[in-house]
Amino acid sequence: MALLEFATPEVAKIIKHAQSCTRFMRKWDGEVTQPGLILSVAQGVFLMSNGLDATSIKEVGAPDTNGMLVYADGKNPQVDPNWVAEVTAIFCGYTGIYHLDIIQAAQQIITRGDPTLMLCVSNHVIDVFDPRKQTPLIGQIYKTPSGLGGVFHVKILDLTATHAWVRNHGNSEDFDNALPYRVPLDKIYPIEMKGAA
Repeated sequence: MALLEFATPEVAKIIKHAQSCTRFMRKWDGEVTQPGLILSVAQGVFLMSNGLDATSIKEVGAPDTNGMLVYADGKNPQVDPNWVAEVTAIFCGYTGIYHLDIIQAAQQIITRGDPTLMLCVSNHVIDVFDPRKQTPLIGQIYKTPSGLGGVFHVKILDLTATHAWVRNHGNSEDFDNALPYRVPLDKIYPIEMKGAA
């Protein structure tokens, strides 16, 4: 499993665009009648609206969302020098697009104020990843905001319905010597999530 992270304010703009359209980019197997998002894997990885309007078509079948692209964190060729390695690690040699029916799930993340929309990629199946709906496992290593502007890696020692008891694990500068402490479950994130803090 790999996670792609997108800034929610930018995702909200492309969702609004998709919902404002009455025509949509076709799938290879037929017409699309509902607003959605498209994940493009080519020169980087980005989301865009599937909506087609008078200003978004410059040639047949080629959408131009007038710069309304939201690049995944670390996957923008214009600013991320390691984007090729990042994309290859997730998609191997695949290039192309995925039509995603995730607007409702994405809007729930946006509405509650999360700064990042995460998409889980597993065997070319892509869905919204909601860390609040994940169940942490005792004995596993996660990360949590440190309260110092960064993150701590922590090992879960015990779980309650709302909190995890954790001990710092694998951090530098003697932070691992701290006593175990309690963290709300919605502040426990898988290690793969770069922007969790």
